[in-house]
Amino acid sequence: MLDAISLTGVQAGLARFDVAAHNVANLLTPGFKASRLDQVTLRGGGTALSGRTVDFSSGPLELTEEGFALAIQGGGFFQVESPRGARFTRDGAFRVDAAGNLVTSDGLPVTPSVRIPGEAVSILVTRDGQVLALFGDGTFQQVGQVGIADFSNPGGLLQEEGNLFAATAASGPPLPGAAGGILFGALEGSNAGLVAESIDAAFAQASVRANLSALQAEDEILGELLDILG
Repeated sequence: MLDAISLTGVQAGLARFDVAAHNVANLLTPGFKASRLDQVTLRGGGTALSGRTVDFSSGPLELTEEGFALAIQGGGFFQVESPRGARFTRDGAFRVDAAGNLVTSDGLPVTPSVRIPGEAVSILVTRDGQVLALFGDGTFQQVGQVGIADFSNPGGLLQEEGNLFAATAASGPPLPGAAGGILFGALEGSNAGLVAESIDAAFAQASVRANLSALQAEDEILGELLDILG
């Protein structure tokens, strides 16, 4: 019984350490949302992981002149198109590809699509997401609209690699987000904190060590009993 209890503790500790390490690795990833593993105590002893909770609180806003930077104030997500379908992100570190399309840093197109004319001399994005191109003759033309998608239950979104989220039955379908929350020339930083993640990783390591020591001690006791009986 002790073996099984200690083993669940080792497994839970290793999983928590992996999550904390992943959060630390994304301290500088724009729009990254830290996550935590939910842990429950089993009847009869031991622990089990009951789920994963993503912290959707906003990260700090950082002004930048690099790329085509956008940040959302308040709730909601940018929508992009991946090979697996619609995905959602808070990472507004966009760029313009060779064809003039607005894409993520990984090359996924923003939806609705936004195309920047090659002859445009400057670009402006309004707070409600209108993308305006300035031409050499001093005229402006709207060339796209950056949309914001929201969800009735963001906590039900599935966190994937590449700073993306997928809609699920628990999150509900994407809904039009509130207008007036887009900042051009700014990025939302990661909401992962080095101190909090380091503490969580340290606790996870301590849990793994303690449970491994218990397993080792039980093995030694069992070995001594076998020697006596042998």
